[in-house]
Amino acid sequence: MKAEINSVLDVDYIFNLLGIKETTNARQRKNGTNVYELPINKMYSTGTKYSIKFATYETGYIRNISEYLSCCYQINKTKQVKKEVSWSKTPCVVSERILIPKSEDRLIYLCKFILKNYYQKPLFTMCNWNQDQLKENYKSYNEMRFETQSNREVQVIVDGHRYKIC
Repeated sequence: MKAEINSVLDVDYIFNLLGIKETTNARQRKNGTNVYELPINKMYSTGTKYSIKFATYETGYIRNISEYLSCCYQINKTKQVKKEVSWSKTPCVVSERILIPKSEDRLIYLCKFILKNYYQKPLFTMCNWNQDQLKENYKSYNEMRFETQSNREVQVIVDGHRYKIC
């Protein structure tokens, strides 16, 4: 059975069920921006965790604004458009974002995007002990790696004779 998300009430129910929180501050709210944070984190092999955040804007854009990204990226749908450019006689084909003007529709689109991209796949969960072990092993691995690089010896065997290369 596939559930349909048709209203803001459905979105509120799903966000409450999944623990997705609205973390909009006063300045963002004044500008017409709403920020939502997922209860799951992105974790790197170093043990560093980052929260996953999305923002909906009054202009019609929806973006992933997570801290681990070098810049935020848009998740709106795109369409291919031919545009005239000054340096070429033939028009170029470019991708243009499809803006979502109504706030309710933006919220519904964001909810569907989150469900499709973060909750359809199996999540890799890890307890705190495993996270601590991962961080500890990463640190010890780096220490060991840098120690062995300074004292490295290479041995080559040619016709049964062993030669050390420093």
